[in-house]
Amino acid sequence: MKKLPLIFLIILVINACNYRKPANSMQELNFEVFWQTFEDNYAFFEFKGVDWKETYSKHRPRVTAKISDDELFQILTDMVRPLKDGHIHIEAHEDNYFNDGGNPSIFLQQFNNDS
Repeated sequence: MKKLPLIFLIILVINACNYRKPANSMQELNFEVFWQTFEDNYAFFEFKGVDWKETYSKHRPRVTAKISDDELFQILTDMVRPLKDGHIHIEAHEDNYFNDGGNPSIFLQQFNNDS
């Protein structure tokens, strides 16, 4: 039974270390979900030379409840543009579409044998 408070304290400290500003609006929630989705699923940050946590710190202050959908779209595209990845597509509506095109794949140059 004495271990239970210690475990609770450890969990509390771990959660405090991972604390991010809570989303108070739909714009902020959308930003947080967008950032976290890339954080959890995009495998090439190191390869592309992008510090995703730094990207968060740079762009999060720009997101408030008062920004427009178009402004949020611009912030999200500013975040992923340095990745130069043609597989990333962001579409809000027909007027807001992003695909950087990226660099041509050098896969065949890097792995040019039949094995």
